Amino acid sequence: MKKGFSVKNVVNHGVIAVWAACIVGVWVAGCKPADGQQDGVGSPVVAEVGGRVITRDDFEREAARRRASGDPVGSVKELLDQMIEREAMLVKAEASGIAQSDVFRRETEGRLLSQWVASTLAKERDGVTVTEEELQRAYEASRESAFTSAALTRLAILYRKVSGSNREQAVEAVEKNLLEGVAMFERDRQAATNQGRLPGFGKMAADYSEDTVTRYRGGDLGWLNLDHGEHPRVPGEVLAAGAKLAQGAVSAPIRAGDGVYVVLKDGERAAKQMPFQEALPLLRRRLLREKQRAVEERFKTEVTGSVPVKVNAKETAGLTVPRSETQPAPSSGSLPAMPMR
Repeated sequence: MKKGFSVKNVVNHGVIAVWAACIVGVWVAGCKPADGQQDGVGSPVVAEVGGRVITRDDFEREAARRRASGDPVGSVKELLDQMIEREAMLVKAEASGIAQSDVFRRETEGRLLSQWVASTLAKERDGVTVTEEELQRAYEASRESAFTSAALTRLAILYRKVSGSNREQAVEAVEKNLLEGVAMFERDRQAATNQGRLPGFGKMAADYSEDTVTRYRGGDLGWLNLDHGEHPRVPGEVLAAGAKLAQGAVSAPIRAGDGVYVVLKDGERAAKQMPFQEALPLLRRRLLREKQRAVEERFKTEVTGSVPVKVNAKETAGLTVPRSETQPAPSSGSLPAMPMR
């Protein structure tokens, strides 16, 4: 091949056939690279495209890559034409200046980091294991806190709001009304709850309660952890009164907040400890995450410790970040402490 090599001329004059023979290993007389037609490792140059070269090694690697991935290889001419097209587009892409943009640089660095991390950190992180002894120790250490469910209580309420100029009379009237509802409920609980299919006070809640959230479901508040003693709508003294009741019992009217309540203890569940075998999947995932995070932190520390880093403290003190409505700005404009070398 001589200087001024043109792909078009090669194709038009049939030289591609000679190069094809060289590529597939059928060497013919005179099929040798001319001066300047070898790359740095001595592979013959098959084509030059805008200053970029395609060597015999490039061609063979691309053919092998396509075979390995199941992509069609085609004939020698088809494959070489496709490689030439790609190189021509790369020449134009490089000339466009895209490669100098921050977005391109960031994406390229991201791919580089991903492949490097996959070949270094990922192997160590994914190789982390947890032993049976570690699982047993972790279970014993957190059995009471993490693997014991709280005691739960199911409560139901009847609620009426108090209004009127004479508050005492209004309260007494509301209490009387609620007691009538309780009496109706106690007279035939099975009928009120549709043979136990409705929770709490059953149908009585729709007639005697003004709590819009629960009145059409028997006044049921659901299963509550009364150790916390909090509810978004029900006063604490009502919950406390319900906690003291025997199961199935109904309280006297309770004046609280802006109204009067009656509470029913509809069920109880004792605290339950999860057996070791049931806790194993949760424990294993938790310990694996902890070990993997430790590997990641050690990896980052080793990387930053092995690369020279020098921070200009004077300049970093003046750095700021944009304020965000959803994320409060740091209290100080200075960067976190970094290794100084």
